[in-house]
Amino acid sequence: MTINESKQVVAGVDVASQELVVCISDNRKIRRFGNNSKGLCCLMRELQRRHVTLVVVEHTGRHERALLQLLWKSQIAVHCAHPKSVHNFGKVLRSNAKSDPLDASLLCDYGLAIKLAPTLPPAAETLELQELTARRADLNEMLVQEKNRLHTPQLPRWKRSSMQRLIRYLTRELAELESQMEQLAAQHESLQQPIDALTEEHGVGFLTAATLLAHVPELGTMNRQRVAALIGLAPFIRQSGKWKGQAKIYGGRTAARSTLYMSALAVIRKRGHPLRNFYLRLKAANKKGNEALTAVMRKLAIRLNTRMKVYRLMQTVRA
Repeated sequence: MTINESKQVVAGVDVASQELVVCISDNRKIRRFGNNSKGLCCLMRELQRRHVTLVVVEHTGRHERALLQLLWKSQIAVHCAHPKSVHNFGKVLRSNAKSDPLDASLLCDYGLAIKLAPTLPPAAETLELQELTARRADLNEMLVQEKNRLHTPQLPRWKRSSMQRLIRYLTRELAELESQMEQLAAQHESLQQPIDALTEEHGVGFLTAATLLAHVPELGTMNRQRVAALIGLAPFIRQSGKWKGQAKIYGGRTAARSTLYMSALAVIRKRGHPLRNFYLRLKAANKKGNEALTAVMRKLAIRLNTRMKVYRLMQTVRA
């Protein structure tokens, strides 16, 4: 497959913990820079010297964070691509061979072949909220694991005591993180006001609203189909010829989907709530419990997206 080169100069950057491997479309030569202050400065000078118009990187957790901050500060357009999208694109172009230079070249081709929207820099308070919610999720996972281990039969007394101490510690840490999140929201109207708007929906508490704001900052700017797909609640059709498979949800943002799951459980227990009635109608139509609950989660996501649309509209009117 031949990539149609455009006038823009695209740099694909494969990010590792210690190294940045770069491929720039004007000559395709592979260069390596350290993923540290010195290496990032050298990379910025190289991008500016070569008049790069777009940098394409993949989400790697945290290793790309310093690069993104410097690109935004230097006003160089950057697109954070989903690794699965790049991987699927790579299957069309080449074999399953993989190396850092090949990945950098693939990111460069991806930026040339597809019209990519630049990833906009989030506000500082949103970044901090993302860090807090991510840390809370990590600790909560550890807490669930320890509580499950505590139910192991015939545990030695010393082991049970160790688990109980760790459970108490993790519980205190979770409470401290939640307190920090509340303080952060109280200090920034850009967080507190949308959280207040979201929590007007039954079943949506502070933690759910904060998690959605941190991990789905686009909430309120999308249509109903897009928000369902982004969170991973849109059923995708699976059929070929006469074969018709069951539609299933796929992909999406796990943190947002997980928190909506807990909210949906609260909603279907609320007597008289429209979504509870919707859930009961699905059950009466012989839908499985998980299928009906997923449908409630999708409806809930759409309702919250609508609330954020109204909030954003009111903000615009006041401005």
